[in-house]
Amino acid sequence: MRKTAKFFSYLFHPITVPFLTTLLYFSISSAYFSAIEISIILGQVLIMTCLLPICIYFLLKSLGLISTSVMVSARKERILPFIINIALLFILKDYIFYNNSAYTIRVYIWGLMNTYLLLLLFTLLKQKSSVHIATLTTSLMFFIHVLIELQQPNIMGVILFIFLIGFVASARLLLRAHTAKEIVQGFFIGILPTVIYSVINYKI
Repeated sequence: MRKTAKFFSYLFHPITVPFLTTLLYFSISSAYFSAIEISIILGQVLIMTCLLPICIYFLLKSLGLISTSVMVSARKERILPFIINIALLFILKDYIFYNNSAYTIRVYIWGLMNTYLLLLLFTLLKQKSSVHIATLTTSLMFFIHVLIELQQPNIMGVILFIFLIGFVASARLLLRAHTAKEIVQGFFIGILPTVIYSVINYKI
């Protein structure tokens, strides 16, 4: 059971979630984009949110700034990676995706960037939260946003997504990587940016 929990923890690691979410988005909206557009955007997301952070992680570890595994379990050691992730997401959203045809992806990157800002804030307040659950919940909210935007109701897809979040949360608890409080905290951190976006743009 622990091996399965570890597998899902790595598969849905915060640095893989943006790429998987973008892949999910294009699986729903592929009719609106050319194959070249999809390939380029997927490549940009993969480099900026996965490959580059991995390289930076090993650089920080070689410099002795991080001593834990790629999960970065120590609260104090999370601060610098959070700041770097926020910077990379800002560059991706406002420079690489500037005038990009996939505007909705920019909305997701905005939400993810604000999720990391909240995670950073909680970390500075000496509160550890589950980054796995926060990033997955941000993806869930984006998924729901896309379904509404494209008018493609998919209740089963939403239920399966929630089940996935629950499974990953259980895996993190089984591995004793987080407490129940940290899981719940991560869940609400992931929801908040979408709520703010909805209030600003749709005047809810």
